[in-house]
Amino acid sequence: CEGEVIEIVYFGVHTIYHLKLATGKVIKALEINNTHDSNDGLNDGLTWGDKVYAYWSDQSMVVLTQ
Repeated sequence: CEGEVIEIVYFGVHTIYHLKLATGKVIKALEINNTHDSNDGLNDGLTWGDKVYAYWSDQSMVVLTQ
């Protein structure tokens, strides 16, 4: 799904990107940071306002019932 980066939260070992979809819904994408990379966890060079495409495998999905 296509979205826009609206927030970036860097936690050292991982970064969480808040992505706003065209529908107005917001999803969060977690990226594990490479400890050998020296660019402060922004491994893809993503920044606020960037247009992105998020995808995941069928095995990665979890149904939330509440």
